[in-house]
Amino acid sequence: MTTSGTPAPASRAARAILLAVALVLIVSASLRFYRLGAPSDLIFDEVYYAKDAKTILDGKIGPMGYYKWEPGKEISWPHPEMGKFAIAAGIAVAHNTPVGRRLTPAIAGFLIIALVYPIARRLDLSPEWSLAALVLAAADPLGIAQSRIATLDVFVAFWTVLCVYLTLRYVQEGRRRRWLALAGLSAGMALGTKWSGALASLAALALLIALRERRQRPDDDPWMLDTIAADVRASIWPVVLLVVLPPLVYFASYTQYFASGHLSGPWWDFRPWWMHSAYDQWWELQRQMWYFNLHLSAPHTYASKAGTWIFDARPVWYYFQDFAGKYHGIVAIGNPILWWSSVAALVVMTSLALRRVMSTAARVLWWTAVAIVFTSYYSHGIHIHLATFGGAHDLELSRRFFFWISVYWTYVALGLIALLELARRRSRLRIDAATIAATVAATALLLGLSLIVSGVLHRQALAVSALAALRIVALAVVALWPVAKRRMLFALPAVLVALLYLPWFKTSRTSFLYYMTPVAPFMAIVVAQALGRWSSARGAEAEDNVDDEPPAKDEVDAGEAFLADRRRITMKVAAFLALAIATALLWYVIAHGANRVFWAVPYKRLAPGAAYVTAVWGIAVVVVGVAVLFSRRLQPLRAYFAWGYIGLVVGIAIAFLPVIIDIASKPADYYHLMWFRSWI
Repeated sequence: MTTSGTPAPASRAARAILLAVALVLIVSASLRFYRLGAPSDLIFDEVYYAKDAKTILDGKIGPMGYYKWEPGKEISWPHPEMGKFAIAAGIAVAHNTPVGRRLTPAIAGFLIIALVYPIARRLDLSPEWSLAALVLAAADPLGIAQSRIATLDVFVAFWTVLCVYLTLRYVQEGRRRRWLALAGLSAGMALGTKWSGALASLAALALLIALRERRQRPDDDPWMLDTIAADVRASIWPVVLLVVLPPLVYFASYTQYFASGHLSGPWWDFRPWWMHSAYDQWWELQRQMWYFNLHLSAPHTYASKAGTWIFDARPVWYYFQDFAGKYHGIVAIGNPILWWSSVAALVVMTSLALRRVMSTAARVLWWTAVAIVFTSYYSHGIHIHLATFGGAHDLELSRRFFFWISVYWTYVALGLIALLELARRRSRLRIDAATIAATVAATALLLGLSLIVSGVLHRQALAVSALAALRIVALAVVALWPVAKRRMLFALPAVLVALLYLPWFKTSRTSFLYYMTPVAPFMAIVVAQALGRWSSARGAEAEDNVDDEPPAKDEVDAGEAFLADRRRITMKVAAFLALAIATALLWYVIAHGANRVFWAVPYKRLAPGAAYVTAVWGIAVVVVGVAVLFSRRLQPLRAYFAWGYIGLVVGIAIAFLPVIIDIASKPADYYHLMWFRSWI
């Protein structure tokens, strides 16, 4: 407050931001609860989880039939109980109705959005760009669709996001143990919902490592023994609460299972199942779950590989019906503009992090390793035509060849990066050809040993590839490298996306795009973060003065500064609303052009005149995009372009609402939304 009693400009700005946050949350809640009971039928996997929630309420999970380890009449036994308990809570409150089945998923989906703004603030985004992250996350159709269906993934996402938030509070608010205990409970709830919830603990541990208290080595401790001992003592409670506590919560989720007759002896008999303990039925259930979750390979129309998820290649249709010439549908799809932009944002933010902590040679090695890994993932074989004196030959470089090249190069690159960074830190360390050769040879030896270990594990029928596990660890090390040396909050959103997303690349079971539900909120934060840095890079001073006349006095009072800020805010809001409204109202025209680009052109159904118009339009979009990204003259306007982009994302979300919340649409409108054949 000022001395005159009028609110200070900072206070006004804070209240404006909070008002905008409240407005976004109100709209998000409305989209999740509006016509929540439509459709009234059980859709997609509700036939498993909603029915099993009712089975749990009815207490029909005791030993039945031939397989005593099965939880009674539950169909979805390959997943733990916590998510089904949550759905059952909604049914207990609002009865076994469509609204009752979907009540708790809608609440969980809303709470995910409510946590985005505080998480973004704690990850060092300004209030403006934290609000942008909230708007982007709220405009993601995947989050809306997952909040309106009684399945498990929205609960995994909620507990994961909550675990990250609580871990950040623990680190940033005096390391009070209660926040870490709550984070461990959240990680346990995520694990108790689906096994993929184990990634919540991984994300929390990564945050603790990245934001750990760094102690300087005392002069009287040359071997850092005291420092290492202090670090070990400091890690005891994090290990207990984030590694030990989640499995205990997971075990506790089966309390009703044990109470229903599956406990075949005294509760203190914890011997493994093969020794016939009191928990032998539970141990057998876990073994069956392990086998199912690692070997599920049933073909499914909407299945897709993890590498395609971030590109929105194959959405999942939960429901589709044709009533009286009108289409009704619900699809789980990411906002294409947001998700495609997140790829560029992740590359940019990772590059900035690597630039701060790595030498140029190390960065080249890092990006080369990443490029080869992704090439091996997507390549199905490359044919090379070789012309020789004796004739011509075709050489096929198979996917297996690229796989082994990527495996080997990943480890070689990590070893060379470590050498380069050690040499930069220690001037006496010299890297010559012999050192590099030794590193390459040692990598080959370690790779051979990992293959032997992998073979032993396969012979033990554990169905786990040690090689795949090592690659996941290697990629995690690479992802954490930028934050391992110094405290860089700006690198953490990209690290969280990597840790929650990359492990899915090695899944051996049938997988679907909606597994991205826990990742999508952090993708929105990364995009907002990249927009904020791009809009202020090398042009912050120009942006601050773009709308102001040169000051007549050396000192400008707070009221005039606030008016200038308000003028800029008005322009940003205008850019946002203009693009959002134009995209929503003119969607049919835009979609008609998209239909021509993605359907008519590839299948040669476009007239020559229209082809020229489409080509000119595409070139114009590229030119304008490049000009906005790199033009120095347009740097003062970047923030307005950024908010215009956010408006475009919101407009796209509005256009997709009919197939997200089951609103009847004309067939023509439906087909104009389906840009690619893989979307149908």
